[in-house]
Parts: sequence; structure tokens; C-alpha cells
Amino acid sequence: EFRLGEWAPIVVELPAELANQNPTHLRVYGRDGDDRPVCDEVAVQRSPVSPNRLFGRFRLGRAQGELVVEVLDDQRTAMARKVVPLVSGNEALTKIWSPTSKLIGLIGIQPGAREKLPTRQKDLGDGDSIVYLYLDDLSLLPQDPLAYRNLDGLLISATNAETWREASPAAADAWQQWLASGGRVCLWSGVDGLDLLRGDGLLAPLCPGLVVGPGELSNSAKLEFFVNAKVPLLNAGMSKTSIVKLQPQQASVILQQDDLPLLVRKPFQFGMLTFLTIPLDRSPLIDWPGSSTLVEQLALGVKWGDERSAAEMTKGQVSHMGYRDLIGQMRSPLEQFSQVGFVNFTTVALLITLFVVLVGPIDYLLMRRWLKRPHWTWISFPFWAATFSLLAWWISTRAKPNDFQVNQLEIINVEGQTGATEGIVWSSIYSPQSSQQAISAEINGELAAKRNWVSTTWLGQPGDGFGAMQSPPTIRTPSSAYRVVADEVGQISSNRIEGFPFPVSSAVAFQTHWSGKAAQAVRSRLKSGQILTGTITNPFGQRLVNCRLLFEAGAYVFDKPIEAGETVDVVEAKRRLGKSLITRRIRKSAEQAQNDPWDPTDTDMRRIAEMLMLHDLAGGQGYTNLTHRYLPQVDTSGAFEVGLGQAVLVGELEQPTTIFKVGERSLRDRYDRKVTMVRVFLPVELPSRGTPQ
Repeated sequence: EFRLGEWAPIVVELPAELANQNPTHLRVYGRDGDDRPVCDEVAVQRSPVSPNRLFGRFRLGRAQGELVVEVLDDQRTAMARKVVPLVSGNEALTKIWSPTSKLIGLIGIQPGAREKLPTRQKDLGDGDSIVYLYLDDLSLLPQDPLAYRNLDGLLISATNAETWREASPAAADAWQQWLASGGRVCLWSGVDGLDLLRGDGLLAPLCPGLVVGPGELSNSAKLEFFVNAKVPLLNAGMSKTSIVKLQPQQASVILQQDDLPLLVRKPFQFGMLTFLTIPLDRSPLIDWPGSSTLVEQLALGVKWGDERSAAEMTKGQVSHMGYRDLIGQMRSPLEQFSQVGFVNFTTVALLITLFVVLVGPIDYLLMRRWLKRPHWTWISFPFWAATFSLLAWWISTRAKPNDFQVNQLEIINVEGQTGATEGIVWSSIYSPQSSQQAISAEINGELAAKRNWVSTTWLGQPGDGFGAMQSPPTIRTPSSAYRVVADEVGQISSNRIEGFPFPVSSAVAFQTHWSGKAAQAVRSRLKSGQILTGTITNPFGQRLVNCRLLFEAGAYVFDKPIEAGETVDVVEAKRRLGKSLITRRIRKSAEQAQNDPWDPTDTDMRRIAEMLMLHDLAGGQGYTNLTHRYLPQVDTSGAFEVGLGQAVLVGELEQPTTIFKVGERSLRDRYDRKVTMVRVFLPVELPSRGTPQ
């Protein structure tokens, strides 16, 4: 089961005789978001439990047709092939969810608990669902961090250490990388699973503190209030229950009963980790009526109720723009090029009228009445036809450029303490001619001195509008599949596209996602008191413009650019409320203020990028009337919540950090519109703890 338009894992079981023939790569043939045939080719990863089991990944843009899976040997020759129909008759053989559905993975859930946890699927309307995927066989967990991008959240139970015997360290490392790149994980444990959280335990890197040992909870009032439960968790029949006694380190205690932390949250690079000290898949919590609400809040966030209410209000409405997700609005300005014009109907009509007049009455009067040479029409008519053909060709060439053009929006994340970096780049490349080209991306060495992986692939449009991934299939012409090839060089995975078929005079959208580490960490000294104080140094080799520092509910706006290497003091910034800044709240009078309404037809890429990064802070779907479910990891509104000890500096670089290449040619000088937003995640010293959180 997987979502359209995102990387999904694939597992291949080979017969023993084939497994011994050194399989090296997997190829998966399908359709991309624009209904073109595409082939994803990745190096295989072998299961440490079963040598016959191979892991890979692929992306699918259309739910019709079939998947063709090939296993390749070290000569890149197919040694095994299987065809998987996506639909047989009216029955789907492979469950494919919409691009804007929410998929929540559950790992290590105890036997018998699944029936008492939330139902497997909940309808969100407009073809979207919340889906809970129970992953029972831990030996099948993907070993590639990109394969987890299919999920919106991951719930991990460490209640029993025996359950985790078949899980591989490679899989654990993969989901930790996914979490670090913007994922959301909730972990809980029981007394029998404490070894998993200690020392070199498989889940120890996810533990947000020191495990002191088992503890006892005898009062659950705070937890009951947290989920608005009407039935107490503990009663006369069970007056106390065992929990994990945790001493949080560099983490925020969200919920605490007496001196026992119950719910702890900690930023994990660019993602968010939540730790529950009560085992959710064991009694008494699993039998408590409030457990379903608790699971929803842990999996989807505490603001999920607001999004669900907004979704109910817009349920069934079809957007006249052709999209319902914020990514759809982002694609609109990407596909608009200032040098690409269209010959309007008036011009065409005037040319046709003029041609008819010239070859009709004027030619008649000229040849028969004035020159008295009617047989010359055999010369004049081809002359006028050739002249107007050349004129039409000249007008069409003047309306469009004769070289590649690029529009690009990129969002770069930098973790201030470690220098970890990550970027997501959306580009639209205009090609004046029909051709097959190789496409790759070059990343700025300053931001990615050390690279973990680079993934360049097609970008789909969520929804069922014209050309979107859920729209009816197009008329397919026979053509060969272009390839998205992942090269493994040491520990670095890098995608490139080979043989992409550019149509004549058209633009195609691509997406690049990369992870790495900057050459140096960010220097900052921030401290929280009644207001935020301290200094920040611009770590980039170019100046930062339109800077604002977000911390808890406040925003600190810098009027001037921060030059490369310059250190600025927060006291120089103007203080505002963060939500008011994002929604551009305007005070109309002393008693009345009003948010600037969101315009779903706006093509300002900077404004759209700001909303992609801070959608929840602005009010989510209730403010924009658009979902943000296709790529929710881009939104880091929760990164600077109260108590997390983290601020985020948001600014803009004037030059792109990712440059596309077509063939061997760099498109550095072919940019038409480019916006490069950066977010720097900075530690803040909180007064209650006295140490950086």
C-alpha cells in the first residue's frame, strides 16, 4: 500500500537459485504524474534475515495500468521479471491511496491491541483518507530513508523487546534519517522494553532522555484532561499502573503528572519526536475510551482537530482552480515564464482576414483590372501564402525563447548546532525543442560539503484536475520509458534522469530532495527571558534578505539584510506575533484587526513558499482553504513551540543553491524566476533549565 506521487518501498522475494546469481539492481516500470512511462532503477539492499529478500523503492504517478518489476544482475541484464496489474476488472490488486491521504505506520504493536486502536481507515472526503498501516513483520521494514516518505507519521511500540528481534539496524537507521529530514515519530515503551532504549539498544537514539527505570502512576487526571476524556484511566479496579520513569534531556515536557513526565517532545534535527511513558498497546491505556483520541493526536498532531473541522467545511467542494492542495498553487507560478508568450486570437484573426483580403479582392483588382494580367495569379497566390507563412513563423518564434528556461523554488534547512542541511527544490524547465535529455542537479558545496543523498525525479500534481495524478488517463502513444537512476557511490545515493522526453515548446516540473552537512555550524547565542535576546551570525557566503526569527509565539523582524558573515543582535529586530506576521494581519482601528485573506490564485512564489513552510502557524486549512498534505514535511510550524528551546531564522538567499544540468550543460544562466528560502534551526537557552535545549 502506498500513496501516489511519493517514494514507496518494494520488497522482492527471489528463488534461492536466482539469489545466488548476484542481483544488484531493481527496475520498476510505471507511469509518472504526467502519465509518461517511467522506470525507477535502484541498487538493491539485501535483508540480513533472508538473503533471498531484496529491498528497493519506486514512485508511481498514475493508478491505472500495471507495474513491471525486473531484477538485474551486475551486467544490468534482467534475470527475473514480474508484471503486477494495478487493477483487475473492478478490483484493485494493490491499494493505492490519493497523494493527499494521510498514511500512519504502526510498528511493534502487541498482539491483540490492533482491534482496540483506531480503525484502519477514516474518510476525509474528496477521495482522501487517514490510513493506519500495521507493519507486523519487522524484517520487512525498508532500509532506505526515502522509502519512508510515503508516511505522514510513524508510531513505534517498544513495549516488548522480543518483538524487535527481527528488525535490522539498517532499517532503524533509515527511519531515523527519515525522522531527521522532517518526519514525525511517536515512541512509547513498557517495562519489558527498557533495554531497547538504553545503551546500544536499537531504539536508544530515539530516547529523549535518561531512562531511570520503571515507575508507577497513581493519578491520571492530567492525561484525561489532555484528551478531554469523560472516563478516568485509573479507577478502583486499577488504582495504579507501571510507566517508564524518564529524566528528559534537551527535551520539552508536554504533559506531567506530579513529578512523572507522561509526554515528552524533542526536535530531532528537522523532524519531531514524541515519547509517551505509558505503553499505549497494553492495559489499562489500550482499554481506555480516550486512547483513540490520544493516538490521533500523537500521529497527526494536536492541531489535527482544527484541520479536520476545516476539511469538513470544505468537504465535497471542487476547486475551480483545478487543485485543492497548496502544492497545486505552488506549481502555477513555476509554469509561468516571462519570455514565453502566446499569440492571441485577435492577432491570428487579423492575419487570416488580411490574407483572405489580399488573395481575394485585392489580388483580383490588381491582376485583372489594373495590370490586365489575370494569369499572374499563379505567381501572386504562392507569394502571399509563403509571405504569410514566414510571418506566422516569425511571430511564433518571437513569442517564445529559443533556449532552455528555468523557474525554481527551493527551501533549505540548516541545523545550527550540527551543521546538518537538507533541501527540497521544485523546478520547471522549459524546452524550445522536442528532445530526449539527461537531467541532474548540482548542490552548492558550501551547504553540502558532505552529502548523504540527492534525489531528482518528476513532480506530480495532486488532485483530479486536468493533468493531475487522479485525473482520467490520457490517450497514450507508444513510447519508451525514461529512467530515474539511483547511483550508489560509497555511502552517497544520487539520482539522475536519463532519456527524458521534452515536448516541443513546453515546460516540465521536477523535484529534487537532498541531505548533507554544511562546511561549518552556525554561530548563535540566544536566550529566552521576557523576550528573546542574543546574537546570530549569517553562515552563508551571500547575504540573507527578508529575515525574521520565529520563537514560540513571537516573531522578530529584521529590516536590513544580514550580510555574509555578519553578526546581528536580536534587539535590532522589531517584535511581532508570529501568526499575525504570516497572515499579514492589519489593524483597521483601535478595536478591530483583520487578517489579509489568502488568495488561492496568487502567483507570488515568495508568499507561497512562506505558507508552505508555516501553514499550521497561519491557521492551516482554516486560513487558506487548501490542504497541505502532499508534502507535509515542508511545514515546520511546530519547531518553535513553547518549551522546545528552539528558534527558527527564516530568510532568503539571492542566488540558488541547486543548479540543474541538461545533458552536460549547466542551466545556471537560464533562470527566469528563482526563489531560495532558508530556515536555520537555532538552540535557545531557556530560563527554567539554564542550559541549551
